[in-house]
Amino acid sequence: MMNAPLSREIPIDPAHSALLFVDVQNYNCTWEGSEYAHLSRQEKEQRYGYFFHTLKDSALPNMVLLQRAGPVSRSSTR
Repeated sequence: MMNAPLSREIPIDPAHSALLFVDVQNYNCTWEGSEYAHLSRQEKEQRYGYFFHTLKDSALPNMVLLQRAGPVSRSSTR
């Protein structure tokens, strides 16, 4: 059982941590994805425009930066 509080502010030990990206795929992360296939372009923009623009302009570039950062060596975590 875990006694630590749940928070985004808890420090992690990079040597014992992993980064996992889940569900960043065509089904729901592209305008043409199956999730949105039944919607017109206008309806997609109206209902999900903010999501797609944030995904493209912020979330995906930040995911790439995190992936490119690569593993942290043990000596650099001290």
